[in-house]
Amino acid sequence: MRRWISCTAGLLCLAFHLPAATVVSNQVPGPGAEFGAAAIRSAATQLSLGPVVISLAKDLPPEAFRIRATNSGYAITGGDARGAMYGALDFAEQLKLTGKVSDKEEQPSLGVRALKFNIPLPGTGYVSEEDMANSEWFWNLDYWQKFLDMAARNRYNAITFWSAHPYDRMVRVAKYPEATDVSTAELDRNIAFFRQLFQMAADRGLDTYLVTWNIHVSRAFAKSHNVPASDFDSPLIRDYQREAIRALFATYPILTGLGTTVGERMDIFTPKQRMDWIADTYFPALKQVGRPVPFILRYWQADP
Repeated sequence: MRRWISCTAGLLCLAFHLPAATVVSNQVPGPGAEFGAAAIRSAATQLSLGPVVISLAKDLPPEAFRIRATNSGYAITGGDARGAMYGALDFAEQLKLTGKVSDKEEQPSLGVRALKFNIPLPGTGYVSEEDMANSEWFWNLDYWQKFLDMAARNRYNAITFWSAHPYDRMVRVAKYPEATDVSTAELDRNIAFFRQLFQMAADRGLDTYLVTWNIHVSRAFAKSHNVPASDFDSPLIRDYQREAIRALFATYPILTGLGTTVGERMDIFTPKQRMDWIADTYFPALKQVGRPVPFILRYWQADP
């Protein structure tokens, strides 16, 4: 835009109204929307877009977003914090791809968009020796920052970590201290790592789940009680499983949920007995967590 203004000595001067510099205002609490806001700031370097305001809108469903041009800049609204983050990421992507931003309104077609990782912990039987020998990358939080950034940009909203029986490397089971044979220092490092990992995922809008197979116990527990490490049931085994699950959520309150696979090491049971075993071990422990816990049941070798 331009307008004529008076200048000294009776001359007329031409003044141009340029768009204001890009100023991103994030009004949505939490690190997710701020992650999206940072993407806009990076993409809008040297651009003058005016104020870009990120906020919430009650008329949008969860994870949905709306982008609209305003008289002076742009408004990005989300149905929730994830929606606001997705809208901000979309805004930044439009800038990078086309150099401009179009009005837009979207919501996801799939409610759960998840990734799966097998945790390289020893003794599980589900990770190859080669993977175990080359697992340093898993414990590198720099790797996870890049990976989780990628997951958020691709609109994943959940990540699942799988292990046959991870408890002896992730928690202290107070009732059964003999269940772990790793040093105090190593267990402390593992706990600190997984706490940071789960928090990093949550900061990018990803729910976190731990998923197990059955029936397994730690090698240290099996040796201490002179029982098989898998495919064996007893009241002791069931009680240990419940205590381990309770310890898991006490150690990692940010963990979204838990999942398990019914079969594979439950040959001693009929399909119905397998389901009964899950109900008798997992569910009582989850009811004591103090909040609703989403539960994933992998329907494998279960009763049709």
